[in-house]
Amino acid sequence: MKYGHLETQLMFSRLGESLGYRASKIYTPNCPTDGVWFGRHPFDRTREVPVLAIEVLVSESLKIIRGSIRTLERVSPQIAILLLHEGEILGQWLAEGSESDMLDRRMSALKQTVADEITQSYQRFEIWNEHSLWYLNKIKTKEVN
Repeated sequence: MKYGHLETQLMFSRLGESLGYRASKIYTPNCPTDGVWFGRHPFDRTREVPVLAIEVLVSESLKIIRGSIRTLERVSPQIAILLLHEGEILGQWLAEGSESDMLDRRMSALKQTVADEITQSYQRFEIWNEHSLWYLNKIKTKEVN
């Protein structure tokens, strides 16, 4: 597992706990996610339901993107988050020798691919990047002015 991927999982978990959710790294052993927040069921307070679930994308592979979407659909949280870890992906592209002037176009194309894929789902999705999660953590810890 890449460092950025692990860091994102931990940050997501800490944020959920700070907001009062029970945070878990996985939904179930048969349906692993990169993180899920549980809240109380509104009509049966003894049960928990998935409120937010996240999959961290560190690859441009369409097969991996679709697998992450299907995993989140199986969890069926109120909001499913696909976090496109731009730092990890850009690092891979640079290591592969991609020209720096192509990186913006390539990232835009990848974002569009992810957006196109989620339009085929009935699940409510949001697309984030690592900066979105970092910012929310900073707001919660009151470190942003």
